[in-house]
Amino acid sequence: MKHREALFKLIKERSIFIAPSGQEFKLSSGAKSRVYCDLKKALLHAEAFLPLGLSVNSLAAVLNPEAVAGVAVGGCHIASASSFVLQVPTIIVRKEAKDHGTKSLVEHPDLREGTRVVLVEDVTTTAESVRKALKALQERFTVVGIIAVVDRRPEQTFAIDGVTFASIFRIHEFLTQAEQQMLEI
Repeated sequence: MKHREALFKLIKERSIFIAPSGQEFKLSSGAKSRVYCDLKKALLHAEAFLPLGLSVNSLAAVLNPEAVAGVAVGGCHIASASSFVLQVPTIIVRKEAKDHGTKSLVEHPDLREGTRVVLVEDVTTTAESVRKALKALQERFTVVGIIAVVDRRPEQTFAIDGVTFASIFRIHEFLTQAEQQMLEI
């Protein structure tokens, strides 16, 4: 799995930040941690596109998706890379519905109801954004799996709200033993 190793290296070098002693990062969940993972710093580079798509594909292919959905903003480029590798359409789930035009919460290229979808996210901490996107997708589509690039939740689970969940990496894979001890979330 050279693509996973290439992706790991990019993330390790560009996306994992450790706060100095006495300082913390505020996470999107509102929690605080000395370890921060900003995947956009690595994954928005062109060199990450193929290893990212192949890594997601290695988990998604067995689910036989007909489309890949990404949670805005962190999951959009992941969905695009994955869709390219899988040769299926991309769906974008906004955090809030547009207040103009069609007022869409879920953007897709006129896919049929019941289309099999894999939902992708960059980092999962509490899975709240995933749950919100999942609910929106399930109004029209069949969500067959959820894949995060990095799971930083303290316990490893294999389903979120009854839908199969997998991650390419767990946060501790990027940390030394000492750094793991400071990881609160």
